[in-house]
Order: sequence, then C-alpha cells, then structure tokens
Amino acid sequence: MTRRTYRLLAPGLVFTAIGVLVLWLGPTPAFQLRGGLAMAGAFALVLQVVISLFVITSIDDLGERRHDAGRRSLAPALTGQRDASLQRLTFPQAVAQFYLQSAVAMALFAFGLAASLSAIVDGRLADQDFTQSGYHPSEIVLAALLVAGAIFLAVAGTRAGYIGGYFGWCVGFAFAAVLGQERFITETDEGSTLSTWIRLVLILAVARVLLWAVVKGVGWLRHRSHAPAAAV
Repeated sequence: MTRRTYRLLAPGLVFTAIGVLVLWLGPTPAFQLRGGLAMAGAFALVLQVVISLFVITSIDDLGERRHDAGRRSLAPALTGQRDASLQRLTFPQAVAQFYLQSAVAMALFAFGLAASLSAIVDGRLADQDFTQSGYHPSEIVLAALLVAGAIFLAVAGTRAGYIGGYFGWCVGFAFAAVLGQERFITETDEGSTLSTWIRLVLILAVARVLLWAVVKGVGWLRHRSHAPAAAV
C-alpha cells in the first residue's frame, strides 16, 4: 500500500479498534468511569477522532522520508481507482471519496462509530422499559441513526456515482448495534434483536438498489431522448 492509502484507511481502523475495546470492556466492573457507560462511550468517541487525526499526521510525517516509487499499491482494489486520481483531490475530499467507494473501509468506520454510540445511547436509556412491540428505546434511537446515515450516503453516493460505502455503513453499523444491545442491555433477546436488524439492513439494501435502478433508468431515458436530436 502507498502512504496515502494507509492515511485513508487510518480512521476506519482506529474507530474499529476502539469500538471493539468499548464492546469488550464497557460492561465489565473493572472499566467504569464517572458517568457510567454513557461517559465511556463519549470518551471512546473522542479518542477515536483524536487518535485518527494523530495516526494520519504520523503516517504523513514518516512518509516524508520515504518514497513510494516502485511499490505496488493496493489502492485500486480498495477504492476502485488509481492513486493518481486521488492525488488531484485535497485530503478531506480524498477521504470522503474513499469511504463512499469502499464498502470495507466504511464498514470498519461504521462499526467503531456505532459501538461508541451504542455505549452512549444504551447507557442513557438502560433503565427504560421495552416497548409493547419488544424493542428497547435505545434500539429505536440507534436504528434512526442508521437510517439517517443511510439516507445521507444514498444522496451523496448517488451524486458521486458510488454505492459501496452505503452497504458498508449499513452492515458495519448494524453489526455493532446488535453486539452493543447484547452487551449493554441485559434483558435483550439476542435472536429477536438479530433478526430485527437483519430485516432493517435488507430493507435499506433493497431501497438503495431500487434507487440505483431508478437513477440508471432515468439516465438511460434521457440519453435515448437526446439521441435522435443529436443524430439530426
């Protein structure tokens, strides 16, 4: 991988690593912060952002003494395009493009983010009762966050022409949310929770495919309608 690819992957890897620690240590008595689980989740979220920025900067500083020439890059497999195209963008633009394209990178980022958010939401709403439908209030909040992120990525991905990040977001976020519910809410029915989130992800996936088909269909119709005029 090139230095730039490592920098692009850094946020996803950092968010995932800290998210795993939150899911593992969050419910244990040995890991308790003042403010409880919600404070631990907020602390983890801050760490994810700060360490991501630190790692990105460190990779850039170390890379100034090295040359990437003659090294084979894995960026095309991860991003779907050559490094040269990313070099024409500013780094924030390259990050956005990278995560919109790559399902794996977005899944890593979404997993870590959802783990921290699960700790915050579950910690705040742990004392709430389940609804008559069998859903915990924290589960409803996390599902709303998943859908909100999916809508944003659907719009951004459609404009940019990318679809991978959308599916990575849905799978990564839902996976962490399920683990968070099982770890942080003791009364959770694991089978019911898993099936609920799988259904939600499938609904979002079908909706995205339908949106893609509609956009492609409209584009094809527009092209066809302009074709005779261009021929004349």
